[in-house]
Amino acid sequence: MSYDFKTVRFQGAIPILGVSLIPGEYPRSLLIQCKDPSSVKSIQVNQIDIPNTDFFVFDGRSVIAILPEGLTGEITSVLMWDEKYETLSNTAKISLSLFGNAGKVQGIFSLLQLVLKVLSTDVGSDLYLPNVGGGLSKILKTGNASSPSDLSIALRNAVDKTATDLRNMQAKDTSLSSSERLGSIDLVDIRTSPDNRIKVSLRVTNLDGQSQITSFPG
Repeated sequence: MSYDFKTVRFQGAIPILGVSLIPGEYPRSLLIQCKDPSSVKSIQVNQIDIPNTDFFVFDGRSVIAILPEGLTGEITSVLMWDEKYETLSNTAKISLSLFGNAGKVQGIFSLLQLVLKVLSTDVGSDLYLPNVGGGLSKILKTGNASSPSDLSIALRNAVDKTATDLRNMQAKDTSLSSSERLGSIDLVDIRTSPDNRIKVSLRVTNLDGQSQITSFPG
């Protein structure tokens, strides 16, 4: 599903070129095309702030934003800033709370968010965790130039590294419940669309044995 937007210019706002809801994915996520995705520091969807842990640059042309569990209605507005909008004066921004508190994503859905974030991170791109990342977005950008077998091997290696990185990260966090701890990540499907875009489907299972299948678009 795609959305058309009228443009409203805010101080520090980043022009949005396109927005689409990623089909078949839970938690619901948006693929937002924009100029200079690496400069995005703050996102609002329907006037609700998206935590900076829940959005990330994808393929150098767009940003994936994972929506809060409580944001279930129609997407009516998307705004992005190149600086924290809280630092702007009250006369330079609009602050509304259309849905109130959207609530925190917990359990396996919190685990899904973390899997997608680590999987899409390129090694060396995180200053504090330079060795962490599956590098999936880089693989998908070059995937069409690879043979199917090479692409499959690269994706499986990315999934395996993500699982290892996550287990190492979670081993240091005693506050996580078993429903938020990784059991396994399985590569379920790899598909190429007629326009040569790659879609990867994963099954994420937590230590409670709960599983969710999610898709990562290329």
